[in-house]
Order: sequence, then C-alpha cells, then structure tokens
Amino acid sequence: MSDAGGETHVLHRERLWPSAGVWFLTLVPGLFTGIAAGPIDITLSITLGIVVTAVVVVALVRTSPVVEVTSDGLLRAGRAVLPARFVTGVEPARGPRARAVRGVDLDARSHLLLRGWVDPVVRVDLDDPDDPHPSWVVSTRSPDHLARAVLAVAPPSAQLLSEPPEEPLDGDGGVGRAPDQAGPGLDA
Repeated sequence: MSDAGGETHVLHRERLWPSAGVWFLTLVPGLFTGIAAGPIDITLSITLGIVVTAVVVVALVRTSPVVEVTSDGLLRAGRAVLPARFVTGVEPARGPRARAVRGVDLDARSHLLLRGWVDPVVRVDLDDPDDPHPSWVVSTRSPDHLARAVLAVAPPSAQLLSEPPEEPLDGDGGVGRAPDQAGPGLDA
C-alpha cells in the first residue's frame, strides 16, 4: 500500500473543528465568569473572563479529533486505529440517512466518533473476529472522499454501500395503513 520506498501517503485527513456557532459559544463561560467576578474587582473580572474563555478554546482545540486514511492501510479516527484489511463495506451518508445511521439504524456495539456540529457520517462495516465492534461510524465533512479513501486501502471485496432510495410518503403522512384498514373516504 505504500510506494517502493516505503513512504506512507495520506489519502484523507481532516480535523473535526467545531462550527462557527460553537466557537461563538466559547465566549459565554468567560462572560459569565467575568460578570460573577465584577462586584469583587473589575480587573479580576476581565482577567478571569479572558482566562476562562482561553481554557474553553484550548479544550475545544485539544479535543477536536483527526480522521485520517493512509496508504499503509490504516483508518485513524481520533485515537482509534483500524487496519483496513477488516473493512467489508463503506457507506457515506448525509442528511436524513446520516441521522438514521447515527440513530435508528445504529448498532449499539459500533465504535463511534461523532461530533454534533458535523452532520455527515461514514459507516465502515467490519469483519474482524477479535473486534467486538461490527462497524465504525465516523463524523466527516467529506463523506464521499473519506469513503473513497477507505475503499482504496480496503480489500478488493469491500463494497461501497449506497444509500437506500427515499421512500415516498403516502397520503397519510407516511404512517401507512394495511388495505383492510383504509380510512374514511378511501377505497379498501
């Protein structure tokens, strides 16, 4: 997977930085701390406000994970490392499908690297008898690129799992009824 010189190349790399709204919210703890310390001393108030804001910013920077795929066949999601030889399928997901992958379709045993400020995800299905996780679900801002990178280092048998087609809603808001339970004015 690496070239003849043994050099490893990065096929995909992204840091899951917080969104602009989260960065803006880092001001709130500092502001409240400054207000609380205001009656004691204005200099102390400003200093504490700046220090608390700085601590929150540093915490966000340090906890923003990196998602990376390298040519030596490794997927890194934060501190976790997955050899790509165990990958059987990859599904990039956005919008409603991403919410389903993170929610109703999620296997509770899956390894998760999710960030609330990143909507798209990639589900990586695994076949490793020594691993209790049947899949990894990873937040990413570039699900198609991450999926292609994982497939590039995965075994040839690994598949790109396409998103299931959206099912149209029926006339009753998607609830659906059996033919023998048709509502008033509907043919059974």
